[in-house]
Amino acid sequence: MEFSILEKIISSVIIHNGKDSITKFIWHGGEPLLAGLDFYMKVVDFQNNFKKDGYRILNAIQTNLTLLNDEFIDFFIKNEFGVGTSLDGTKELHDKNRCNSFDKVFKNLHYAKSKGLHVGVICILTKETLPHIEEIYSFFRDNNIDFTLSPVIPNSRYSEFILTTDEYYIALKQLFDLWYLDENCKIRVNPCGSIIQSILLKGINLSCIHSENCLNHFLTFLPNGDVFPCNRFTDYEQFKIGNISNMTFTEILKSEKRSELLSRTIETINACRKCEFRQYCKGGCMNHAYEFYQTIYERDYYCQSFFKIFQYINEKVNVSINKAKRQI
Repeated sequence: MEFSILEKIISSVIIHNGKDSITKFIWHGGEPLLAGLDFYMKVVDFQNNFKKDGYRILNAIQTNLTLLNDEFIDFFIKNEFGVGTSLDGTKELHDKNRCNSFDKVFKNLHYAKSKGLHVGVICILTKETLPHIEEIYSFFRDNNIDFTLSPVIPNSRYSEFILTTDEYYIALKQLFDLWYLDENCKIRVNPCGSIIQSILLKGINLSCIHSENCLNHFLTFLPNGDVFPCNRFTDYEQFKIGNISNMTFTEILKSEKRSELLSRTIETINACRKCEFRQYCKGGCMNHAYEFYQTIYERDYYCQSFFKIFQYINEKVNVSINKAKRQI
């Protein structure tokens, strides 16, 4: 990405959000560490021009960790970058789909932690790893690693590889029971934790897929300045919102394409209108809907999984609350 584009993105977003909001930049790839340390030093330099005027800015980066070194670690700690990676459980499970990268990723993850850099993990659930939920949970718990279990993205073009809604629900239920009943567990496990949060806070959920319309909170910028609703849509030109190189940020926000995408709400999805968990689920992921149904005006492919797990966790949480009340 040219520095002129980078500077315009950073300044446009920060100024739009203002001093009363927190602006968060999430650096993705490909592999974002390939951009080099100088790139992120430039990022921080641009942002510091606004921080000194009272703007609040956060950064996070999603990396496979294979290029992580002491310079990056020290930089991320000093500049308070959140760091995430992908690790699909044990070596045997991870290396099935990750080109034998487990040893390098696991070594660098632990080294980063030993230096004081927290690394969160996304664990992708596939049909191959589906029978190993207990093994996956035990691995992360025993290694004191926070993780989020995410299903493979549904796509009608390769439906034989994706989970059924029942398979995903059963996996989530098993994971929740392992975590919720484990009094010695000290790690954060999502989406279990975020679902409990949503239930207790009446629909407030930090997960992007349950934020009703993520376009209210997220935009994705490509190196050439193209703007998309999120990184999952960048392969589809019809979802391009604009380009920061030849448009103002206000023009991008008011574009016809963005307005069209913002029209997807739980009121425009038939299956959501009478759902008892609509305030928690909010229709799920727009990309999950599009990938499987070829329209954004459908519910998330994993809708039935979410409905059942919200129902199950809601019952468990209410039992715990009522039990606690009786002990007061």
